[in-house]
Amino acid sequence: MAILPTLPFWLHIIIELPASLNFFLRPSEQLPTPAPQAHAIIKQYAVLLLASNLIALTFALRPIDDTSKKVAGALAVYHIAPVLRADLEAHGYIWLFMALAL
Repeated sequence: MAILPTLPFWLHIIIELPASLNFFLRPSEQLPTPAPQAHAIIKQYAVLLLASNLIALTFALRPIDDTSKKVAGALAVYHIAPVLRADLEAHGYIWLFMALAL
């Protein structure tokens, strides 16, 4: 099996596995002054990341088909959303308002 078609799945695993372990094992380090209730939410997010890694691993180890492409697209949206949110925060929502004005 060629690695190139499944590369996005492997990259997801490589990037998100350490993050999920970090969130689960060190929830206090994720926020500057976390409330005790935040630990449960952060650990739940870690489990969500781990589940996405298991999904990515499942599709990395099987032949690429239409379902694999759809899952890859879903994982892409999962990664694009935080990038867009960060961009909006960094640029003060200006380009969003400009796009809506068109």
